[in-house]
Amino acid sequence: MRFKRLAWSELPPPGGYGSEAYTALVPAGSLPALKVGAQIIADSEAIAEYLEESVPLPPALLSDTPPHSITHPSPPPTLPR
Repeated sequence: MRFKRLAWSELPPPGGYGSEAYTALVPAGSLPALKVGAQIIADSEAIAEYLEESVPLPPALLSDTPPHSITHPSPPPTLPR
């Protein structure tokens, strides 16, 4: 969010980490979570994709990768012994 020069504020989870209040909002209790209006996005990759789609400049993700198609690299193959 700093990279895209967005105004934002960081707040502690309501009730603290792992509290019932926070897990009511984010069932996994994970961080980070981004609240946009009434919507809560609670996954780092989903947050990055949301930001890239809603604020495309400056680009933060690979420009030749369409949104929602980011994949993790495969582990190296296991070589026979």
